[in-house]
Formats: sequence, C-alpha cells, structure tokens
Amino acid sequence: MITCVHSKMSYLDLIPASLLIFKYHFSCTKKNYVFNAVNTSFKFNYEPINKPNKAPPSNALLNVIAFVPFRLIERFDILAFKIRRKLVVEVKAGLNLLIGTINSSVSTENEETYKQKYFGEG
Repeated sequence: MITCVHSKMSYLDLIPASLLIFKYHFSCTKKNYVFNAVNTSFKFNYEPINKPNKAPPSNALLNVIAFVPFRLIERFDILAFKIRRKLVVEVKAGLNLLIGTINSSVSTENEETYKQKYFGEG
C-alpha cells in the first residue's frame, strides 16, 4: 500500500470514506509468458475504537467502490439528457432615400433536439 487517505465522500455528503492506493509490479520469470488477468480482493474487518470524550462509533458499512486502472474501458453512472438548441438569425437593413425610408428584415429560426450522455469513465 502506497498511501491511505481518510476523508468524506463529498463536502455535502458527510459519509466517511477512505482512499487506498496500492502499487503492483508483476514479473513473469518464464520466457514468452504474459499475465492475462490479475484478481485483487480486499477483506475489511471493523474494529470499534473507543476514544475518550467521544461517542462510540457506529458499525461501518465497508465496501469497494471502484478499482482503477480498468483492464477494459468502463462507463458508469450514465445519465442521458435531452438538449434543445434554438438558433435565431435576424438581419435588419434600412435605406434612406429622398422620398422616404425603406426598412427590411429577414429572419430565420432553426431548432434541433438531441440526446447527450454524461458518465464516469475508467
């Protein structure tokens, strides 16, 4: 393990979280052999620690949220939004003559709707 950082899931969500960073180095001793896959698993044990002047901790729900880097590209938390874009072009022109003023305007409107996906990728 390279490092372990304890914090919260986000500033708004005060659920405790830890970031564990591990470094792996694989070396194949046989010539012309390669690793196809490596399986990593973690087992978490909860041990309550009673600190003076503090309330006893509650039972922790420990789980692994993600492994990175991914062997294949993974997309998660996919959200799709419908997006409408409207383009309005208006051209106005005026011409002053001795007999009066001539005004003209041309307008065009174009609207398109499409679906945009947002996701986390690893």
